[in-house]
Amino acid sequence: MKFPARQSREAGFTLLEAMFAVIIFAGAMVVIFDLTTQGLRGARMLQMDHPSPSIIAADFYARSELEEGSDSGAFGDAFPNASWTAEVLEEAPGLYVVDIFVTEHFGNTRSEQTMSIKLFRPETGRSRGLR
Repeated sequence: MKFPARQSREAGFTLLEAMFAVIIFAGAMVVIFDLTTQGLRGARMLQMDHPSPSIIAADFYARSELEEGSDSGAFGDAFPNASWTAEVLEEAPGLYVVDIFVTEHFGNTRSEQTMSIKLFRPETGRSRGLR
């Protein structure tokens, strides 16, 4: 009994082709799950209230006199995990640069925000003796 000759190229996928397809699919799924997790984490952070450096900037804006140096503090019960630091530098007579840094701690992560403002207070600092 003679068996018919096999064709050299049969229809269908080889095991190697199927394995490559599964590996590519698994890699794509890992990337998609990672991106989804990062997106959800970012959305959760946006829903939380965060202290803004503009709160401290408003305080400095309301002051009638400024002096060079640094100042720091906390936000109290409103934001118990946050603190701020401000550095005041007289750039020109009566012109002050205030750099504000707000730091907030979330467990092992730390969030920082910065803001820089310029305030003109001709009645304070070195400019007092120029009038």
